[in-house]
Amino acid sequence: MNLSRRVKDRLLRLTAVMFFLLLLELAGYLFLSIQQKRQPRLFHLDINEYLAGISDETLRVSAELARKGNFYSPDPKLGWLRRESSQLSFPNGTTISTDSLGSRRIPGGSGPATISSFGNSFTEGLEVDDGETWQAYIARSTGRAVLNFGVSGYGPDQALLGLEARLGAGIRTQIVILAMVNENMNRIMNDFRLFYTYPVVDMFLAFKPMFFEENDSHKLMNFGPSDSTNRDQLRAAMVEASRYDAFYADRTERLSFPHTVNGLRFLLRHGVSPTVAWPGNSEAAKRRISHILSRFLQNARRYDFKPVFLLLPENT
Repeated sequence: MNLSRRVKDRLLRLTAVMFFLLLLELAGYLFLSIQQKRQPRLFHLDINEYLAGISDETLRVSAELARKGNFYSPDPKLGWLRRESSQLSFPNGTTISTDSLGSRRIPGGSGPATISSFGNSFTEGLEVDDGETWQAYIARSTGRAVLNFGVSGYGPDQALLGLEARLGAGIRTQIVILAMVNENMNRIMNDFRLFYTYPVVDMFLAFKPMFFEENDSHKLMNFGPSDSTNRDQLRAAMVEASRYDAFYADRTERLSFPHTVNGLRFLLRHGVSPTVAWPGNSEAAKRRISHILSRFLQNARRYDFKPVFLLLPENT
C-alpha cells in the first residue's frame, strides 16, 4: 500500500511539473506570437524554409512571365524594371502604359522632353491613371513633354542607377528630378525585398543592387541569380544578400520550440515593449544617401543638366 501511494504521489508531482512546464511553453508561445505581430521584422526568416515553400511550377511561371514581357521584369543591374511599350491595368481601373523608352506615357505635353523624373511608386504614380500623375500636371502647365521613369519598389540607389543607364543610352533632358519619400531611406539598407517586408510578400524574389561601404568608399553590389528557377542559385543569392542586408541582421528572434527559452531571450534583448531602430535612421544610411546625391550631382556636371532633388510628402 505504501509503495503504491508513493508511486501515485510521484506521478502527481510529475504531472504537476509537466503541467507547469506546459503552461510556461504556452505563455512563451503567446508572448512571442504577440510580439511577432507587433514587431515582425525582429523575427528570423529561414531561407531554406522559405524556398521549400515555393513550388517548381511557381518558379517556372515567374521566369516565363519575365521572358514573355511581364510589365515589371528582372534586370541584372537594376533589380527589376518597367518594360518598354507595355501596359498594366489594376482592379481599381487605373492603367499604366509605357512608351518605347520605358517612360510612362504622359498626355498633355509635346516636343522634345525637357524634364525627366526618377524614383519609386510615388514618382511612377502607381495608383493613378497616366494623365493624373504629377508629371502630367507639369506637362499640361508647361506644354512640354515630361519623362517619367519612376518604378514601383525602387530605392534612391536604383533610381540613380536607372538615370545613369538612360544617360548612357543617350536619353538627356535639361532638368532631371530624383525623387524619394522618407521611407526610402530603409530601402538603401536592403538588398532583397523579403528581408525588409517579411512576413508580408509584396514582391516575388526581388533582389536589388545596394551601395555598401568599403575602405572609406561605396561599392555597388548585386545579388540576383542568373537563373531564377535554379534553387541552388537562389539559395546562394539569398545567403549572400543576407550578409549585407541591415534588416536581415536584425532578425534574431524565433517563434519556435522551446518557446520559454526564446521568450526569455526576447525579453533580455528587447524588453516587453521593444522600440525598434529602423536601419534607415542609422548613420550608415545617411552616408549612403549622401553618396547617392553626390553621384547625382557628378552626373549633372558631366551631362550638363539641372539636378532637382525632390522629397515627396507621404501619409504617416
